[in-house]
Amino acid sequence: MYSTKAKSTVNHETSGRDMSAFLDDLANGLSRFRFERPKLLIAVSGGADSMALLHGLNALREQNELELAAAHFNHQLRGEESDQDAQFVEIQCRNAAVRLFTASADVSQTANCQGKGLEETARQLRYEFLEKTANQEECAAIAVAHNADDQTETILHNILRGTGISGLRGIPESRQLDSGVQVVRPMLTVSREQIEQFLIEENILYRNDASNADVSFTRNRIRHTLLPMLRTEFNPRVDEAIRRLGTHADNTEAVICSIVSEIIDAAVCQRSTDNVQLDIEKLRNHPRHLVRQCFVQLWRELGWPAQKMGFEQWDRLAGLVECSGVVTLPDEIEAARSGNLLVLRRIF
Repeated sequence: MYSTKAKSTVNHETSGRDMSAFLDDLANGLSRFRFERPKLLIAVSGGADSMALLHGLNALREQNELELAAAHFNHQLRGEESDQDAQFVEIQCRNAAVRLFTASADVSQTANCQGKGLEETARQLRYEFLEKTANQEECAAIAVAHNADDQTETILHNILRGTGISGLRGIPESRQLDSGVQVVRPMLTVSREQIEQFLIEENILYRNDASNADVSFTRNRIRHTLLPMLRTEFNPRVDEAIRRLGTHADNTEAVICSIVSEIIDAAVCQRSTDNVQLDIEKLRNHPRHLVRQCFVQLWRELGWPAQKMGFEQWDRLAGLVECSGVVTLPDEIEAARSGNLLVLRRIF
């Protein structure tokens, strides 16, 4: 389903107050990054957020001296609707005079063949495509459309899963991929309300994914049930409070990461993509909460899936420093200690 008709350009000077606020916040978000080259690859799904990002960056292109390209990955998860999404994005990018790169894959089949989860596989294939395209086109960064509401929902979701400090940080504003390309989120402080107002004011088309309303998914229950209840019955500004918690956690995490990096460097005996060996003696004398954080950071560095990892799993890992044993973890990861050696490995 679509909203109303899109325009290929946006006139900041003649637009209304809400629309200007959106572009101002997007411009501020963009200004927080430093790019070696002024070329961005925009990840465009066709949904409201990514269409706002596409048209917003297009409106800011000249004043920021940006060169833009777009990329759309068809996950083939919704049959004909997925194909229609791809066709829609192609038309909108052509109207906006933004060059588009596309790719597709049967994510469900790939997940089954690799024995991985659907969400993990979709993300892996999507980012492989985005990174490859960004490198081929010599883009400095990949811009993705996460917004302030996504940040609130992510932090709250992590709290419900029993996260540590790392999970309280939520979605990072930027991160660097292995190839050196940045992933940036210039809309991370922009609210969904601002985005929707911008789309209305500018008559911008977008695609609706019906699965976003399916409350059988935890994320959707948080968005449609839990957060509205918290706003109504506890704190009308709960979103701000949750994001403020994320900022405090980010500051704390920066200090902890520095300490943890030194511990990891001393403890790791051998490392590959799917196997890490740790010297127990280098971990034994550190507080348990720092040991847990070592595993969190290792997961992040290795790119291992952590969606199903909560406090219980991290703490079981830390327990192996104190006594021998084997711990089986989500996504077919196993940790085994023998003597003074702790081996972490992914089983495929």
